[in-house]
Amino acid sequence: MTRSRLPVPPPAPPPGARRTRRLARLAGALAVAGWLCTAAAESPPEVEAPDGARPAPAQPRALRAWERAGDPAAGAVAYEACVVCHGEDGGGRADGTFPRLAGQHAGVVAKQISDIQAGRRGNPIMSSHLTTLTDPQEMADLAAFIERMPAPPPPDSATAEDVSAGRRLYARDCARCHGDRGQGNAAAFVPVIAGQHRAYLLRQLRAIAGSLRRNAHPGMVETVFDYRDEELRDVASYVSSLPWPAGSGPR
Repeated sequence: MTRSRLPVPPPAPPPGARRTRRLARLAGALAVAGWLCTAAAESPPEVEAPDGARPAPAQPRALRAWERAGDPAAGAVAYEACVVCHGEDGGGRADGTFPRLAGQHAGVVAKQISDIQAGRRGNPIMSSHLTTLTDPQEMADLAAFIERMPAPPPPDSATAEDVSAGRRLYARDCARCHGDRGQGNAAAFVPVIAGQHRAYLLRQLRAIAGSLRRNAHPGMVETVFDYRDEELRDVASYVSSLPWPAGSGPR
């Protein structure tokens, strides 16, 4: 996502103010994200996404599961190990502990799995469950199954005020990359975020704003860096209220 340019740039902050603000935001995000957002290893160079689209950074070169055609039937077997956390319907948990996966772009699923395995995204719980998922084809099968899962109805967790304020921010700063319906962009590895649990979205936004999620796209980090926490909550509320966009993925 790229922030829209203002007609007149705001005045430059006093020397050291940006660093102080970043440290303060980092400390707050650490308190919220905790061990789910631990620091990760340095990322390798990014590679090109299909059709020339610019992907999020750190696309691993050795494990190209997203380039393989997955078998959803085989992926259903692999998903049995995911049910305990993400649910049989892929709906995750409403408290945001685990995200909903159903309907996510297969390439996004495969990339996030490989990023977690390689330490580019800190997630100790997932890391422990992914130790045996080393075959790129099995990963592609799992991703294909998740992509084809029917998406549960979006959670009803936002007030009208939150949604209204979040809608304006989303249209200004987020729609360019994530789409006007939150449908993402499969070719550029931009995830579907429509209908994701508000608590999960908020935790990830705080981690990205605090530079804790190491595999986040630099453009998104820059966009939300100066958001107030209230604005992060408003965007999360609006996005969580969006229904799954019909026609945006295989069904």
